[in-house]
Amino acid sequence: MQSQPQKDLIKRGADLGDTGSLLVLTIILSGIGFILMPIALRRLSKAYGNGTLWRNTLIAIIALFIAGIFGRAVAVAPASIGDPVIIAMALVSYAFALLYGWLIRSAFNELRMLSGIEEFGKAAWWNWLGAILSIVIVGIALIWIGYYHARRGFKKLESQQ
Repeated sequence: MQSQPQKDLIKRGADLGDTGSLLVLTIILSGIGFILMPIALRRLSKAYGNGTLWRNTLIAIIALFIAGIFGRAVAVAPASIGDPVIIAMALVSYAFALLYGWLIRSAFNELRMLSGIEEFGKAAWWNWLGAILSIVIVGIALIWIGYYHARRGFKKLESQQ
């Protein structure tokens, strides 16, 4: 049986996760959503007493940030720097996108095991598949589907408290 402070922390984490995942789904405000999601998962990590959830989330968000920096560099790189440099930057971006996908998958699977809510497992799978396919752009839409399932999971978690 969970104590009342733990239930409150889970409820607040679920509420923040719901808001963060909704903002990720809006695309325009997704940056704010990607800030709120780790905060929510940190609260849930504390409530469940599970450091792995937070550690995977934190490293995943750092990896996503690095992937975005290299991806942006590829997009704005002048052709004069040469194809090998652009290809190398694209590969580094993709490697960090894969790291993000693996770790956020691990975090959502951990949350699925802790909460018993299957939607987090679906979010894990779609995020991982999206990261793998991010090299062909369609992966971004699959990550979006993953956050849709995460939102459904946060809603269920919120209603359980």
